[in-house]
Amino acid sequence: MKKILAHQYFQGLAAAMLLSVITPPSQNIAQAASLFADASRSTCTTPNCSAATIDKAVILIEQPQSGFASTTPWVGQFYSTGSECVRIEVLNVDPIGHDLTMHFVGPDLTAWRDDDSAGNLLPRIEANTTVPGRYTVVVGLFAPNLANTNTRFKLSYGRYPLGNPNCSNLTSPN
Repeated sequence: MKKILAHQYFQGLAAAMLLSVITPPSQNIAQAASLFADASRSTCTTPNCSAATIDKAVILIEQPQSGFASTTPWVGQFYSTGSECVRIEVLNVDPIGHDLTMHFVGPDLTAWRDDDSAGNLLPRIEANTTVPGRYTVVVGLFAPNLANTNTRFKLSYGRYPLGNPNCSNLTSPN
C-alpha cells in the first residue's frame, strides 16, 4: 500500500514539475501551478523578515472507493533573479501533527527537498539559486492515509542576498 501511495504522489509531482518547465509563461494556457506576486529581495536579517506569506493553502485528500488515500499536493511558482538566497518555510499546519514535505525545483531542474527542518513536522528550504526564472514549490503530505483530512497550512517565501542569515542552514540540492 505504501508503494502505491508514494507512486501516486510522485507521479503527480513529476507531472506538475514537467508542465511548469515545458510551458512557457507567455503562453495563454492553464497552468498546473499558481503564480504568486514576488517578494522583493530584502537585506533584513531576522528569520523570515520581509517574507511574503500565503495563508490557508490546502492539500486535498480524496478517498476513492478502492480504500486508498490519494492527495492533491499544493503547487505554486515563485520568481528568483538567480544569484540570491530563497527561503521557503511552512509556518504552521492545521490539523496540527500532519507531516508535510516540500520540493523546490528551478528552471534548470535543480531540485531541493525537505521534510522536517522547520521543526514540528514542518519543512523549510533555504536555497542559493543560480538561474533566473520561476521556481516550482510543491507541498504535500509525507504519508497520506485514510484518517487524514484536508490539510491547511501557512507558507512564507523570502528572497535575500547570498550570505544572509536567513539562509544560514542551506538545503543541499539533490
